[in-house]
Amino acid sequence: MRHRTNLKPEPTGAAGAPKARSSVRPVIPPNNDVWRILFLMGAAVRLISAYVNIVHDCDEVFNYWEPLHQLLYGYGKQTWEYSPLFALRSYFYLLIHMVVAGPIRVIAGEHFGKTAVFYAVRSALGVTQAVCDIYLSKALASAAGMNAAGLCWFLLTTNAGMFFASTALLPSSFTMTALTAATAASLQGHQHVVIATAAVGALLGWPFAALALLPVCLRALWLMPRRAVGLALLWAILTLTPQVAADRVFYGRWTFSQANLLMYNVGGEGDSQLYGTEGPLFYFRNMANNLNVILPLALLLFAVDLLAALRPPLSPDVPLDQSRVGLYITYSAFPIWLTAMSLAAHKEERFLYVVYPVMCMAAALALSMAPEAAGNIVPKSMRVKVVGGMHHLVGLLLCVYLLLSVARIAALLANYGAPMQILRSLPPADATLEPSDGGLKYVCVGDEWHRFPSAFFLPSPKYRLAFIDSSFGGLLPADFNSTGLGTSGASPFLNGANRKAAEHLHPSAACDFLVEFQRLNQNGRVPEEWNEKESVQSSQVSGVWHIVAKKAFLDASQSPTLTRALYIPVLSGKKNVFGQYLLLQRGS
Repeated sequence: MRHRTNLKPEPTGAAGAPKARSSVRPVIPPNNDVWRILFLMGAAVRLISAYVNIVHDCDEVFNYWEPLHQLLYGYGKQTWEYSPLFALRSYFYLLIHMVVAGPIRVIAGEHFGKTAVFYAVRSALGVTQAVCDIYLSKALASAAGMNAAGLCWFLLTTNAGMFFASTALLPSSFTMTALTAATAASLQGHQHVVIATAAVGALLGWPFAALALLPVCLRALWLMPRRAVGLALLWAILTLTPQVAADRVFYGRWTFSQANLLMYNVGGEGDSQLYGTEGPLFYFRNMANNLNVILPLALLLFAVDLLAALRPPLSPDVPLDQSRVGLYITYSAFPIWLTAMSLAAHKEERFLYVVYPVMCMAAALALSMAPEAAGNIVPKSMRVKVVGGMHHLVGLLLCVYLLLSVARIAALLANYGAPMQILRSLPPADATLEPSDGGLKYVCVGDEWHRFPSAFFLPSPKYRLAFIDSSFGGLLPADFNSTGLGTSGASPFLNGANRKAAEHLHPSAACDFLVEFQRLNQNGRVPEEWNEKESVQSSQVSGVWHIVAKKAFLDASQSPTLTRALYIPVLSGKKNVFGQYLLLQRGS
């Protein structure tokens, strides 16, 4: 079918602003059946992520999964942020997830059912994001046309960054979902929903992300000043009151964790640089990996729109849209947030999750306007051919984008999936084992402590995670207090200076199981004893150990950047260097 430019004028959007013109013909009919199908497809992708996604950050494990495990089962690891002395993390944020985790815990039990809780929480997070993806796409259909909306849904659903972020138990992911809903509400003119979702995202999720939510909130304030102020006060009360109450219960004193977090990071009370610094290009490298072509398209939106508006369309009766106010206000969250995060010395991949959906929206708009923009920079006699050619180029670009996204997802799952897989080989709780201490079986980690996927993967209350001495020189989490104080107690050695506490280390002689990563030897091979002998020597702990399970794990220091970042058939197998991730059991 021959492509042609859309000559019909666009009606105004729900928010009252003229729609952005798109020269690309609508590809999705605007009916509810199609949106339902797209939601089911998006939810399926999110559920796949819930099941196969790795845990990308030890902060997710020890600041969120472990405290949630403590609330559910009465034991887990406690970071210094959860010490009542510092009280930087909100327990109410965890309680929100108990709505799903609590019933599943009762149904599944305390043994292998713990992984059911883990995946149920992830699934709920993913499906919630899928709902918001549809909400944003439908809103964009009203504001910019069905072609932009279809592209937006496709980019939201298929990029690697959203695949990873949508099922992570992190405040940044929580706020990402809230910003998705707030952006959609702003485009549709639902300013009361903007205020509500912004309050939930910033006050219950991540307070720093209020900066990304600020543009849509200011627009709501401009459009309905008195009502917006009243709604903001109402939602502040509704979100802050239960948080303060939860902090009082779980920390054992009156405090407000979100305010403590702000004071620590921006009030001069702490030093986030203790936990690492990165250069100004860190986020650009990260977005290039996780979002590929979405990054340049989002950055070029203004330029593409400018070119698209240079000349009138082929029909002189069609007026040019002069206003993109609603779209550009929502888009501004991306450059504002990127600038703020890039200026900070301490950078983490998860910090940029917040604006991933806005970037997808911007890229969709740029793609939908690209054919018209290209047609406006060539002589009038060539415009039809150029616009038609650009349609094909956009299709080709989307194919490249999809291949890169799948390659990125496949690379991380194949290269780094071992830590979550290997703990499934732990013997069941009623297995005949000789525990080393008081009926408990200790699963020890040394240098691999930061890859431990959480106590949800320990098959029974008889198992405990323990840290042994290693090359890591910083502060490791302690056990939550087991004397009745629970969350209101803490190890006296937890500190805000990232100072190592030997008191949090477990005697290596008391380890029943050991998790470690074995690199290749100097000959480029895994040592023979790992492959052929039942009894092996650990590189960290003395004694004889038996292999319970082993999985391939990428040795990043010995593998090329390209094949680390992307799975490339044949080439990845030739270039990447893998060691073995081992679960060992102490021998007799």
